[in-house]
Amino acid sequence: MNSISESNLFFLITSASVIVISAVALVALVYTVRILRDIRNITKYLQSGASELVEVLQKILKNPKTPIVELATLVVGFLRARKEKKTRKRKTASSKE
Repeated sequence: MNSISESNLFFLITSASVIVISAVALVALVYTVRILRDIRNITKYLQSGASELVEVLQKILKNPKTPIVELATLVVGFLRARKEKKTRKRKTASSKE
């Protein structure tokens, strides 16, 4: 009788652990599917944004006088002028000596 009770107890514990492990695996699978769906949505969003960016860059390259290019040349010109002012000050300071 004692061996029957031990075997029943073993199968009860084994069955409970299999149910718990299966439930945990099912929850992990559900979260994995949700994460993969989110990743798919993010990649679709990035692909659409990238295609829009490519279109904008193609327009910029076709027409070099777009406002962005004009702004970039303005910034570069400003930085060059600022650099020249610094070098002029150094030259005038050294010429006074």
